[in-house]
Amino acid sequence: MKMSKTKQRKELILQRKKDKYGYFGLFRIEEVYPFQLYMQRYKHFKLAVTQGNELIHMIKDGLHVIVWYDEKLRQCCSNRYGMCMWYVYHTFDEEYMEDFLAYEKEHEIYYAI
Repeated sequence: MKMSKTKQRKELILQRKKDKYGYFGLFRIEEVYPFQLYMQRYKHFKLAVTQGNELIHMIKDGLHVIVWYDEKLRQCCSNRYGMCMWYVYHTFDEEYMEDFLAYEKEHEIYYAI
């Protein structure tokens, strides 16, 4: 089946945006911190120094997960590995995060952001 020219053009534009900005629109600002806690606790990532407009920069075995806020797009963006781990977090391991947040609430643990 042959794609129409407009569909090809739209896919080309989307691919150029991904190449320029990374993967955008996956993260919501309020979900970045629970994702960071999950990555540290269950996937054993270490925090790295953030630069510029980065919200998260984590490293494990040379792999970098970077989430940043793009003011031009007004969205959170991530690199390819961050996108993969985000889908793992949302698809398979969300119940661990629910247990973790329930534990925090039960023991009255609060974090300053």
